Amino acid sequence: MKKHLVLLLFFVEALINLAYSRENINVDFEKEYQNWLALINMPEIYLSSISTLRTDNDEFRKIIQLGLPVVPLLINKIKQKSVNSQWLPFAVVSILKMKIDTIFNKNLNKFIYIDYPNFDNKENFILYWWDEGRKETSSIFNKYCAVYEAAVKENGKDVSKELLMKIKGLGIDALPYIVEKMKGGYEYLIPVFIDLTTVKDSEKNLKETSTKEECFKWWEENKEDWLLPPPESK
Repeated sequence: MKKHLVLLLFFVEALINLAYSRENINVDFEKEYQNWLALINMPEIYLSSISTLRTDNDEFRKIIQLGLPVVPLLINKIKQKSVNSQWLPFAVVSILKMKIDTIFNKNLNKFIYIDYPNFDNKENFILYWWDEGRKETSSIFNKYCAVYEAAVKENGKDVSKELLMKIKGLGIDALPYIVEKMKGGYEYLIPVFIDLTTVKDSEKNLKETSTKEECFKWWEENKEDWLLPPPESK
């Protein structure tokens, strides 16, 4: 009975801490978001045709530095079409460490998203990716791994790093698939895992020389902070 009571108290305390943490991140996010809005509404930025002034500034970087917990909050701002929300996808992509490959089709007069052929340019890509596109992360990851492994088999170690960059470009959402692949002995993914989980000035960062066993240990200790909420079912 006493043991059950201790476990119950531990569970309740964990729930309270989680709620407090979420409330804090909401407050911190809204503060930085309002600071950023105040900056870009200044006449010298608001009236400027230089688009990068809206994102290349300390206030926008402070939003990004809040990290993964604010991604759902950014998505909500974009969905609600909040003021100046058209700039927020840049923060989402930066936090998730994604690289989105596109090519411009002159005949169709639109950008083609190479890994997401079902995307309609009439939509907001980040909203499409959040609701639908990331369901394909596993298959895209497996495709790029197969291409890389085939290139290594054909050319040995003399393989372009661009192929690994394709995998890395899938961003933080690919981490669970990277871990599972590494468990199968595919150690070429270790540098990708380390790069994606490295946070500036964090004491938790893995070393460049970390082994796959150290990566697995790190993942078990920290994975709850690195997993995105699943796409909502429709």
